[in-house]
Amino acid sequence: MNDLRRPVHRADSVYTDLKSASRPHPDWIAAWLASQAPLARDPVRWKHILGVCRVMGAVDGLCHDLYKTLAGVRETRACESPREPADDCRLILGVDGRFRTAFRRACLRTPLLEPRRYLEALGRPYGVVPTAAMVQALEARIELEMQLLYTFFEVKAVLERLGAVYPQGLISDSWPFPVDRFLAAQGLVTVLEHRVISSFEGVCKSDGDGTEIYKIAANRMRLPADRLCMIGDDPYRDCLPAMRIGFKVILIDRDYEHVDRLGNWKDPGLAPLGIPVVRSYEHLPAPQPRGHGVAGRAHRPTVSSANASDPGPATLRS
Repeated sequence: MNDLRRPVHRADSVYTDLKSASRPHPDWIAAWLASQAPLARDPVRWKHILGVCRVMGAVDGLCHDLYKTLAGVRETRACESPREPADDCRLILGVDGRFRTAFRRACLRTPLLEPRRYLEALGRPYGVVPTAAMVQALEARIELEMQLLYTFFEVKAVLERLGAVYPQGLISDSWPFPVDRFLAAQGLVTVLEHRVISSFEGVCKSDGDGTEIYKIAANRMRLPADRLCMIGDDPYRDCLPAMRIGFKVILIDRDYEHVDRLGNWKDPGLAPLGIPVVRSYEHLPAPQPRGHGVAGRAHRPTVSSANASDPGPATLRS
């Protein structure tokens, strides 16, 4: 029996922690926690509710992963691997599958937004010069990406409500297409103010010990790492590296990939870490809309930006 099935912490201890934190968040978090009281009959879920409240009451900013966290990909026969545009780029250029890993790494680190130049950079190490047909194929793949990606139904409303009290950012491993179009189409450009994307930063979540991209995010948001929370779907890339430099973390496990319906971690080694788990953004505490007697944007921390006129690049994929 793993850690998630142990007796839950009492809710009053969470209220005490929130009050002692001297942060601007405790009132509305405590109100949300009180509204969840009927779920105390489910010890597994209640433990995570309390854990999420502790985390969000202790931070001043939120960072989000994209794929399987904020967004999904529609299934289609037109694209056998819609999550991995890198594989399609490799096939377009005719690069041997033996180089799949190295090629994918290059895709996630190449910041060129013009399709021909992007293919030229990717093909150069393999002696491939892209033809007009290859460029057209890539352009078609970019359009397919726009058609396949979608945000989960609850995400936009919850992010907007969280934006009333937290600055928010996106941390994602991604190729650079189609970037602004997707975020603009989903209404997320202004909500996700700070964006740290591998193809623009030249570093991925899997590089080294995985912490570099999170250090960049903390610097861009002008907040200490221990005042930030990373919300993502992958405990190995989104949670563990962020925790190494002090981030608080929340795992969003929509499809029971890492934690089963009984609350058991499929990797028992993750159980002792106490990572709170939710199945949807609806399970995160968020201020009620204006008019419901909760804190508004006036309670949001002031965050200066290294470049206020340029919040950084955006992405499509994690």
